[in-house]
Amino acid sequence: METVMDEQESIDEAFETVRRYYLYHARSWSVPKIKRLSSSAVYVPYHLIEKSGRWTKKQKIFFV
Repeated sequence: METVMDEQESIDEAFETVRRYYLYHARSWSVPKIKRLSSSAVYVPYHLIEKSGRWTKKQKIFFV
């Protein structure tokens, strides 16, 4: 599977996700400052399953 975004974009997206969580779910306006200590690549095996819907004939793809 090809990567969709580079490493810096994924880091920025992760920080933005945490910021949104604190603003909208935790209802805290003081977003904590997060420092990244290290990073490592993780390779996760995956399987794509294609199934038709229960009531419709439309095919759905599940990422497992």
